[in-house]
Amino acid sequence: MSYAVLMLALTLLPEFVVKAFVAQSVSYLTGIGWSFILNSRFTFDQKGLHGPTFVKFILLQGTLMIMTALAFQWSATAGFHTSFSWLVIVVIATLVNFILSKIWVFKNNDQDYAGGRSDAG
Repeated sequence: MSYAVLMLALTLLPEFVVKAFVAQSVSYLTGIGWSFILNSRFTFDQKGLHGPTFVKFILLQGTLMIMTALAFQWSATAGFHTSFSWLVIVVIATLVNFILSKIWVFKNNDQDYAGGRSDAG
């Protein structure tokens, strides 16, 4: 889905210096909401929306959005192939996103997989 949004944005946006940056940012933003819902409920088995988790998620996603947009802008300026650049950037961002989501954003949920939070220490 984000690739389709990226290609649409690249097609519709007029030529300007940071076109690739804007297109990648729009593409990334379209996936953030779905990503939180799917990651919190299915990947990391979180029940309900929790403020601190959501804030950390938004901080991570905002940082990754800026980093991927800068990388995509650089690759476009350097003359690299659009689809190949996007694929490399997305693969790296996905790996970084998963690792940081697991060890930082959703880390408290590892205790909850047994069916209930264990407060015993």
